[in-house]
Amino acid sequence: MSLQLVQAMSGYAMVAQATRMTLVAEALSYNEVAAASAAEVLRPGRALLQARTVDAGSAARENIPAFTVEVAGIIKDKSPPQVRYQPGHPLANANGEVFYPNISTIEEMATMISAARSFDAAVSVFTSARHMQGQALELIGVHK
Repeated sequence: MSLQLVQAMSGYAMVAQATRMTLVAEALSYNEVAAASAAEVLRPGRALLQARTVDAGSAARENIPAFTVEVAGIIKDKSPPQVRYQPGHPLANANGEVFYPNISTIEEMATMISAARSFDAAVSVFTSARHMQGQALELIGVHK
């Protein structure tokens, strides 16, 4: 497997994890945004990840499939909103109910930590491949 292929694979992984972190930040920003009805509640997006074959031609030469992860799409959260009784709130309906997104700060932070660690791992792989490439060029005398 070529070092360029390893760098491409880690690059796709970094993009996927950065997307996850962005969506978590968006969800956390929606956490306390009130709405007058369930239909108006802000719904955070969730990254739908899938495996992706990278440069199948290079990988096929060595009979080693090369896969990475990519964002296949972003789906909106469909969980029911939280309903809070706040009769004095300006957005309260006739029953005194105000609607909020159903977002768990703890779950979002766990997702953020997972995505950040995965991103760091992909950066480490990319950096190692780049370092090995530089060392290989030094060995053959192309780069000093």
